[in-house]
Amino acid sequence: MHKTSLRPYDLIFYFYRMNPFINKKKVRGWKRQVAKINSWYHQVKTPDLSLLDEYRDEYVKIWIDPWYRLKKRNPPIWYFKLILDKFQSIFDDWEKAYKEYSKPYDLQIWLFDNSYISSEVVCAPVDKEGELRDNYFYDCDQSIEFPEWKYQSTHFDPSKFSWLRRAHKWQQYEKLDELTNEEIQELISEGYEKEIVFKGEKNENVCYSKVVDYVWVGRLKK
Repeated sequence: MHKTSLRPYDLIFYFYRMNPFINKKKVRGWKRQVAKINSWYHQVKTPDLSLLDEYRDEYVKIWIDPWYRLKKRNPPIWYFKLILDKFQSIFDDWEKAYKEYSKPYDLQIWLFDNSYISSEVVCAPVDKEGELRDNYFYDCDQSIEFPEWKYQSTHFDPSKFSWLRRAHKWQQYEKLDELTNEEIQELISEGYEKEIVFKGEKNENVCYSKVVDYVWVGRLKK
């Protein structure tokens, strides 16, 4: 989950770049589409607490067809706000469950700026109470204020959370991903930036990265 690398992920990316009209069919039956939100919620409202014992993340994505497929597709904003209402319910359900489980955790909501269908509720195991898990994304400009108006819905109140803006990157590594010169030139032409990672160490590598979206990471205010 949430890996920053890459070969399978990038193969999918290249496939859909060459097939831009996949998942573009007209959506019919909105009453049935709305009903899918409730069905999805009831499937995910109870977290798998045992994952914390294994030091693994528990998370829920918006697994609602036709929006969440191999090629994701943003629903209309009014529909997404119905999903946000359920995000609030999921967060509340999970918060109660994890508190009773008495294991240290960091419960988060991720709201993606552009690909908002990629938004998630995530619970990360931590070593001690109050510790934050903040290694999923990358630092970026924090001068932009969280746009509450964009995410406010009937039951989801963004003001209850503190928000940090993070950058979501796609990355490929010259050695790890066995990039050819042709693939490297293609990445550079698409705006990927080159950097040396683990410089001077045995596993030194060249990384090509590109910011593909920004994410608002929210935690309940204490």
